[in-house]
Amino acid sequence: MNSLVTGLLFLFALTPSSDIDNCSNYSNFHPVRSDIMMQIVLKSYGYYEGNIDGLFGSISKGALIQFQSQNNIVDDGIIGPQTCRLLLNKSDIVKKVNSNITKEPSDTSQAESEYSQEIYNAQLKLKELGLYTSNIDGINGPATKRALKNFQSKSGLSPDGVLGPLTLAALEKGMIAMYQKQLLQMNLQLVQVALPYNLLL
Repeated sequence: MNSLVTGLLFLFALTPSSDIDNCSNYSNFHPVRSDIMMQIVLKSYGYYEGNIDGLFGSISKGALIQFQSQNNIVDDGIIGPQTCRLLLNKSDIVKKVNSNITKEPSDTSQAESEYSQEIYNAQLKLKELGLYTSNIDGINGPATKRALKNFQSKSGLSPDGVLGPLTLAALEKGMIAMYQKQLLQMNLQLVQVALPYNLLL
């Protein structure tokens, strides 16, 4: 009986005590779905200075309260609808840099240590295509760049590892974009074979 109770208590301890640490209840596709993702986002905007360990303690909560306060939403330390909606609008977020609050720039280039919704979506696509095997974290790190270059090379694009308009458009096509180049080459070869025999209509 004691072992059963202990087991139940252990399972209860592993189960999230509430849904305040993520936005999955407000949107099925929201990138902030765990404590560790919240820490990554807060760190990318300059509010969280602790370790990325997935433990949403007093330091993490304090960073969240400061983030909410500077962005003029209810600063209760709870990830509610207001906070989740704001996190989906990157251009509206006020970023903390060297203790000075500045507006997030609209430049599309992403720093390697900064969270990006576009990178997050690209990682999902690249994982579906079997080109990306690391964590889906929205960070444009070395693994993401390698996967992007691999995809670009297979899709006939310049393999620069940059998530530009052409790469985004190709990712939307997915597998078709990857094999479009090969199919075109095969068609050209068939034409070359058929021409001497007047097989073309």
